[in-house]
Amino acid sequence: MQCVARGPESVCIYERFKPAKPGTGATRQFSKASPDSGSVGRNDNDVEPPVLLQHAQGYGYSNSDTLGSMGMLTKVIDGIDADISSQPEATSKTQSKIRPQYHGYVRRLPPKQHQEILFRIFFREVNSTVAVLDETIFKEQAVRWWATGNDTILTKGPEGLPFDLLAFPALLFEVFALALIRINGPYDVQLDELKFSPSQTFKALASEYIECAESLSRLFAATTPTLTGIQQGSVLTQWLIDSGDLMRAWDNSGVVVRDAMAIGLHLEPQLPSSNQPAALLDALWMNQLKKTIWMNLVCWDNMMAIPLGRPMFIDLKLCTITAPEDCATPIDRSSRIPVPRTEGEKPTVLSERLYRVQMTSRYRDIRALEIEGPIPKDPEKVKELHHCAKRFKKSLPPFFRASNPDTRWDLDNPFVPPQREMLSYLCDSFILALHRPYIFTREESQRQVYDSSLAVLDSQARLFDVLGSMGTAWYMAVTFPTFDAAIMLAVVLVSNPERYHANFERPYRTLKYASQRLRTIGPCLSLANTGADILQTTMRRIVEAQERAGFVIDIASLDARINSASTSPSQPDLSSTSTSSSCASADCGPWQFEQDETAMKWATHDPNFADFDFANLDVPIPLKELFWDEQTSTQVDFEPMWTAPLADQQGWVAGQPEPLQNAMDAGENSLWDFLSGYPNADQMQSGQLRMP
Repeated sequence: MQCVARGPESVCIYERFKPAKPGTGATRQFSKASPDSGSVGRNDNDVEPPVLLQHAQGYGYSNSDTLGSMGMLTKVIDGIDADISSQPEATSKTQSKIRPQYHGYVRRLPPKQHQEILFRIFFREVNSTVAVLDETIFKEQAVRWWATGNDTILTKGPEGLPFDLLAFPALLFEVFALALIRINGPYDVQLDELKFSPSQTFKALASEYIECAESLSRLFAATTPTLTGIQQGSVLTQWLIDSGDLMRAWDNSGVVVRDAMAIGLHLEPQLPSSNQPAALLDALWMNQLKKTIWMNLVCWDNMMAIPLGRPMFIDLKLCTITAPEDCATPIDRSSRIPVPRTEGEKPTVLSERLYRVQMTSRYRDIRALEIEGPIPKDPEKVKELHHCAKRFKKSLPPFFRASNPDTRWDLDNPFVPPQREMLSYLCDSFILALHRPYIFTREESQRQVYDSSLAVLDSQARLFDVLGSMGTAWYMAVTFPTFDAAIMLAVVLVSNPERYHANFERPYRTLKYASQRLRTIGPCLSLANTGADILQTTMRRIVEAQERAGFVIDIASLDARINSASTSPSQPDLSSTSTSSSCASADCGPWQFEQDETAMKWATHDPNFADFDFANLDVPIPLKELFWDEQTSTQVDFEPMWTAPLADQQGWVAGQPEPLQNAMDAGENSLWDFLSGYPNADQMQSGQLRMP
């Protein structure tokens, strides 16, 4: 309204899609007036510019720039005498341009019978583990869309759609894309009819659907955010995660969080002042949906910022919204209120998320500790968070416990086994993230990183088996957690070889299985191949560290024992596996945080470390290094991510392939510099880590 009153509404984007009121100028044809009829129909090219603007070009202003300061002033002055009733024409012209584009993308949606097949795949394979959509409400929207969507677009254009359905076609494309990439094994042959050629893969078709979704979302990007738009952005984030593009996923989630807060999704929703029970009940369930959407945003933001080395978008101090109830949405929402399930009832899709948000909200405390540096100002805070994670793991219900779980719901609710391992990973990865900053300055923290890394990798092996038995192609769930924990375990083994020599076979075997799992996933997810390459090179450094410490490692016989001890790389011998009930390291006693700044007695393990200041080594963040160049390249390559050692260095395992050459030059005191260039005495004297 302000733009219409002032004149420059042609550059206004806020009300571009706002439907015109009946009887306004938007419903009338704009007719050009004669030159003497006033300013309504004047030709701007024939009118002499105001004196104020005649010499604007002399100051460097462009005559063609409509968004610069002088261009905006020109629009204001030219529009002062314009007839306000004619101004909505700009919106009509914009809509007339968008309508064919919008309809062109919508026409590429699959037929209804194919949609039903993809819906079943999505809610069984995807939504059951991440709870990004509410199945009941989503399918109601789909019915509304197919009842009115196409006809409305043809007759009135996109602006004629209900506001909550404007983004729905983009959401549909994303749902179908995620369903297609999760197909692994036998499938309904009707889906082959969606392919543009017999040789097209489901992955390629899914990529085309995502392109349609992103193009559609750009068409209405200037509109006011809606709940459906927030869901569409969240599902796009999930696609980017599953595709291995975590950096774009992180960027996209920031946009989604901003839009969600713009519509107040972070605030406790209010009930309408209505005397109609049906309206009140429907509002209760819609509030439940809002809470679930926001809970997912909080979980992602909190949990991924730490391993990616990125800032958090959400300030929990500004949030007043409470958690949703642990219950499924009924088909008839007007007959009951949201009531949480009882302790003896089967878990819902939301059950795991409600436990997850409790733990992930404490990641902000870890971020605050990271800022303090490698020596915590308050060791008791670290200890408190450590015990918090341990208590949380013990408080999980029996069906979510990794050790001796209650499996009675596993058959009827196949999402429970993977969620069980996801929560196990959450607890151990929290402890791993907590002690990560102190891995070079606190002995107890290094032990906890060692133990937690082994526990995470064991959980990842179990999850790999679970997903394989389910036939689910959810590769990212067993890729980046495996890589992150494996590299952190390698950091410990390279930096302190003597302490962990007695049980060296245990971590080496775990890393071996982790590498093989990544290789198995590699053909489907190139990022897994990248991680496997890095891990293979890192394992050579682990062996080299043992040899430099004076130990002789017979890798050939060690590999033979490992291969004979297990029939599958995803099924390690868990007889010595660390879980929540015991520590993996041989000398791990009751946990007590070291407050002595000299607790890490490096000189007792290797005299070369005597003069090195490990407190200045960057906090190891493997995923941040792995994805550092994804913003400039959609294809993750190996070379720009790993500082490969020279081929003639000593300590290589016989029969192994040579390391890759011409990789990036790592910065001093970086994680990759430490792993790829084991320090020698000369380098330690200068207090710097440099490439050999």
